[in-house]
Amino acid sequence: MEEKKKRSTVAIDFGTSNTFISRGPPDSLQPTPVLLESGYLGIETAVLFRPGKKNMIGAQAVQTWGNEEPQKRKGMDLRLGFKPEIHRSERSQEAAREFFSGLLRYGRESRVPLTGEYIDLYMGVPSNIGESYKKALADIADDAGLSPVNCKDEPLGALLYHLSIQDITPSETMGGVLIVDFGGGTCDFALMQQLEIIDSWGDSMLGGRLFDDLFFQWLIEENPGAREAMASEGADFFIHWQRCRELKESFSNFMSIHREEKWSGRVPYYGQIRGASWEDFIQRASNYTPSEEFRGYLQEIGREDHRLFEEESINLIQWFSSEFKKALTHQVPLHKVILCGGSSLWPFVGEVIERSLRLPPEAVLRSDNPYAVISQGLSLLPNLERRLQKAQADLQEDLPRLMEKQVKAEIIDPIIDKMVDSISRRVSTLIVDEKLRDKLLEFRDSGGSLSELEAGLAAEIEISQEELGQAVNREIEKVMERLQLKLSREIRDWFQEKGGIKPITVRGREEKPGYRVHLQQPDLYEGSLLGKIDTIMRGLTGIILFIVFEALITVGPVGLASGLIVALIIPFLGLRRSREKIKQIKLSPKISRVVFSRKMIDYTINRTRKQISREVKKELAERMQKPQEQLLEEINETIEREINSLSQLSAL
Repeated sequence: MEEKKKRSTVAIDFGTSNTFISRGPPDSLQPTPVLLESGYLGIETAVLFRPGKKNMIGAQAVQTWGNEEPQKRKGMDLRLGFKPEIHRSERSQEAAREFFSGLLRYGRESRVPLTGEYIDLYMGVPSNIGESYKKALADIADDAGLSPVNCKDEPLGALLYHLSIQDITPSETMGGVLIVDFGGGTCDFALMQQLEIIDSWGDSMLGGRLFDDLFFQWLIEENPGAREAMASEGADFFIHWQRCRELKESFSNFMSIHREEKWSGRVPYYGQIRGASWEDFIQRASNYTPSEEFRGYLQEIGREDHRLFEEESINLIQWFSSEFKKALTHQVPLHKVILCGGSSLWPFVGEVIERSLRLPPEAVLRSDNPYAVISQGLSLLPNLERRLQKAQADLQEDLPRLMEKQVKAEIIDPIIDKMVDSISRRVSTLIVDEKLRDKLLEFRDSGGSLSELEAGLAAEIEISQEELGQAVNREIEKVMERLQLKLSREIRDWFQEKGGIKPITVRGREEKPGYRVHLQQPDLYEGSLLGKIDTIMRGLTGIILFIVFEALITVGPVGLASGLIVALIIPFLGLRRSREKIKQIKLSPKISRVVFSRKMIDYTINRTRKQISREVKKELAERMQKPQEQLLEEINETIEREINSLSQLSAL
């Protein structure tokens, strides 16, 4: 049986200055740029009408026109920047139709078909453009032979591209994502949540064309007579929209790296801009007025009602900032900002975002080539849908094994057990070796009552409770960091292996440990793990007392004699009150040295250390049970949320 041929995808991002085309091979998430012009990633959105000859598009059209003698140019018609007006202007519609026909022709000549039986064709459109524009675009593409065309919102393409290169996780795409498409002819904003466009806005006049015009005016101001020379040679349109765009891009790229230096650029035969600074640009951009040529263009396309005609001067940067800040009027919290379009490379774009939003740098996404992300993302749409569906099924099936075997049995349980053991040993060492031993040795040399010994020990522990709490805090914080790192690595690898998508970040609660230890009558009290570990040691007095007298019986003849004395005293004082009475007995140094021999002290220390360690370990283990359960629950919920996000994404 003949194998069914797999479908590929072609996506076109029809732009004002440049158009970008990408192909999505079957079952691949690596978009391939369609290079219709040698050495260019995109193709210039330009058409050269030549009476009696074949029309030309792209850079060839611009170069052919620019290389012709002025007299011959008058018989040609070079059209640039027509994309935003195809729903308003018949002249723009004619240019777009010829441009699309040229794309098909160039594709056939390059053996890269752009349409066909096994090709899904997508074309991006601004999300706020309106139905009249979408219909005009579809009709023009159909007339040119590009059919059938599936119009998709351009913001979706940008989002899918950054998802495919793992800049953003599936669950992050569900949150507030602002896509800023700042291109040559428009500046469009789209606020997305749950993959729905909550709002879209912008201005079809705010774009790179205004900055092209700014540099055109800058050029003619710096070079008196240039405008007349251009007009006499019929080159004013070409210089305005082509050469000055190149000046603008050169300046922007230079200033993105060398903000404090001067820049110079030139247009052959017509002059140059010398020693331009960033401050010079800001001053001009803050006081922009359209040139006579640009005003004539606006009148031609019926945009006399725009604010560009109404105001004496306009602050272009403030205009962009005002449009951007409309995103802040929504109740949707922004987690990611995606920049696309050539004008997003302007340094002031990032500065406006930084001033307006308190987001970490990694939350603002812009690819190395923001011009092409829309076409690249849309070309991945069917393949990404299939990949996400498979990832969802594989992840969901393997999740129980991951949680029980890898996360719980191999990571959380061993790390927590080791932590509990380490902390219990540290607490017992601090209390017994550093406090109890000194007090017992001092008591052995100076004598006194057991109640005084307990009071002294209680005072020492009271003084050291902050030190003890800090030691426990440091230990737990280090363990939590290691646990976090281990979990992140394990789950990252799991997501990559099973889903082939960006791994999520799994975090426990951000609560800072606040652990304190107190001695109460004279029990050691208060410790905390992920909150508070209550009463990590109880009955320290009883431990010391009974272990001491148990030691008297096990350390030899002297201990036996002492034990006998105690055995005689206890019945005499009465069992119920014997401990209290014994603790009040004043022992002379001579007696205390007999009662508290070196061997007896060592025995007491060892038994007390073990007893305290057991109690602390038990208490910590009990207190850790709930946080462990909560951590497992949080991890499982986070992964489930990510898998559910895949389901929504795969339904695009």
